[in-house]
This record gives sequence, C-alpha cells and structure tokens, in this order.
Amino acid sequence: MRKKIVLFAIMLFLTLSYGSVTIAKEKATSRSKLTESSKEKKDNSPIVSFEIKTEKLPPNFKGTDIVKLFSIFEKKAPLIKEEFETTADYEKKIMAAVTDDVYAFKLDPTVGGMHGLTIHPYNADTQKLQIDVKTTSLSKYTFEDYRASVIIKDIAGVSGSHVGYNAFGAKVLVKTYFHTQYGIVLVNQKDFGTSSYDDNRYNIRTPLESDRTINLEIEVPSDKAKTLKNNIGVLLLCKPRLYKSNAKMKLNPGNDLILKDTYYSGATIDSPTSLLYDRYFINVEVLAIWVYEINTGSIILKKELKNKEEQQGTQM
Repeated sequence: MRKKIVLFAIMLFLTLSYGSVTIAKEKATSRSKLTESSKEKKDNSPIVSFEIKTEKLPPNFKGTDIVKLFSIFEKKAPLIKEEFETTADYEKKIMAAVTDDVYAFKLDPTVGGMHGLTIHPYNADTQKLQIDVKTTSLSKYTFEDYRASVIIKDIAGVSGSHVGYNAFGAKVLVKTYFHTQYGIVLVNQKDFGTSSYDDNRYNIRTPLESDRTINLEIEVPSDKAKTLKNNIGVLLLCKPRLYKSNAKMKLNPGNDLILKDTYYSGATIDSPTSLLYDRYFINVEVLAIWVYEINTGSIILKKELKNKEEQQGTQM
C-alpha cells in the first residue's frame, strides 16, 4: 500500500512538473512571437530623397519620418563636441552631414495648437477651402535670436503624479505630462508667408519675423468638399541647411544643423499640471508647400516659396 502511495506521488509530481515546463515554454514562445512581431512592425527602411518633380504621391503617403531623420543627423553631427575633438574637426563633421536631399514632412492638424496646420470650415458660398500654416518662434541661442519653427511630430503621455503642497498647506494631486516633439527651424523664414505683429512689445506694433503664416485657398465644388475636407494632406518640402548664429551664448545644446530644446512648466494649486517638453529640431530651407488627397495621392496644389532674403548660413 505504501509503495502504491509513493508511486502515485511520483507520477503526480512528474505530471505537474511537465505541465509547468509546458506552460513556461508556451509563455516563452508567446513572448518570442511578440518580440518577433514587434520587430516585424518596426520600420527599418532607409530614408531616401523625395522626388520633387513627381506628379502623384503614393496613396496614404506619410512623408519623411522626422524622428528617424533626426537620429541619422545626430549620429553624423552630434549635438555636443567631443572632449578631445577640435572645433575645426567638429565643424567639418557638421558640414559633411548636410546633403542636397529633399525631404517631405507631413503636417498634422492636431499638433501645435494655434500654430502649425489649420484647415478652416468650408465656405459653401465661395466654394473655397482655406488652409493656414503658421510657424512659432523658437529661441535658438539667445532671446534676441528667434527663428521660425514648425512642430512636425508630438509624442505625448503622462509620466507620473504626486501630491503637491503650497505655503499654506493646501494640497492637490499634480500630474506631469511629457511631450517629445520633433520639428524644423526655417533658415529662410522670410520666404514663409507674412509676419505677424506683437501689439504689446514696447507699446508699439512690432513685426515678429519669426511668427509667420501662409494662407492657401483651394477651390472645391460643394459636392466634393464633404469627402475632401477630412482627406487633405499638407507637405512641407525641405532641404537641410546650416544656420550660424552670431550670438555669443547658447541657451540650448546644438550645432548649426540640429538643436535640442527643453522647456518645463511647473504646477500650481489652481493649475495642478506640470509640463515637460523635449524638442528636437533640424535646420532646413523650405522649398514648397504641397496639398494633396491622402487616400489617392493626387496633388491638388503646389506652392513654391520665392527667395526673398539672402540665406543666413551655408548653402551646400
């Protein structure tokens, strides 16, 4: 009887052990498949120069991946000079990273708030659709050296929360949101539409050359407007360019090609939200703006930017 009990216990142990191993293997296999699946979804395709003479885009064209492009430029022209690298060698490295390739950045109407891309309500009376592209000012080196910029991609999320107190002991739950943004800085900013005015600066109407807007109007028959309104894509066609500032002091890490900018906004009792922005920019010359139908790739409008100012920086 005792032998039967011992034998039963051994068989039960082996069965449970085999089941555990099987489950472990299945979990490992599932993890392996998940990893492989993630790798398959990752876009490893190289970035190629955009063909500016093309007459039709591929359906659902997404434009140049600015995150990947910034990473490529950062490897060729690091934000910070190495300790044992001469300034001359560092500048040569930066110049060598600039090519004559053209990149097409797709604008997202949900990025940038009041700035960036705005598609206005359709005017049924005039049968026209107005599209605005507005830049925002970026202080590259000093507060007197503002440049026009456009945010192309915004990766946002919640990084955490904590309980905050003020001097009177009042407490509130504070949430911290992060934004990792990628954009472009316009070397030829005066080519980009018209500038706006700051009515509060020195109590006079002061033109802000770095706050600029391009207004586009498209004639669209009313029967087509309904389907087109939510199917419009806008591209900025650009070439990487060097911008050399005369400022003696740098506020942000970067060089004449790329720039990193960090901005933090603290929370208050009335507004219990902290915002952290990490922004990465590429200096470019904007060549043209294209408007197209996303689902078909048909190009609706091509607007070239005329050269109104002598380029600051180096034309490669």
